[in-house]
Amino acid sequence: MNTPTPVMKGLTFFPVPEFSKVDQAFGASPESYFNRSDLPEVPHEFERMARDLFFKGGSIPDLAEGVDRGKAFAALRAWLSSFAPPHESKMATVAYALWVWTTPEAIAQAKAA
Repeated sequence: MNTPTPVMKGLTFFPVPEFSKVDQAFGASPESYFNRSDLPEVPHEFERMARDLFFKGGSIPDLAEGVDRGKAFAALRAWLSSFAPPHESKMATVAYALWVWTTPEAIAQAKAA
């Protein structure tokens, strides 16, 4: 399996980006999302996690050491609550973030940089 990169296409996923309470309530700005076509192949388990969070809610998975769970939850909430991006971009961004945040190799790569 490939390892995701903590920074990609100008978006930083580690450290976890911070979103305001307003962003969490009304959604993140459009520039905080990927176009689906800009991402590498994300493992299906992370796409499923993103869909489940969007449609069913629930809890976020175990995160790699060094990932701030509170900030991660706030970021996911901001990304998932926005009406601005196409649905595919929203799901792709959340799936990619989950992949980065649960992959110890990605976090180790970011800490070493």
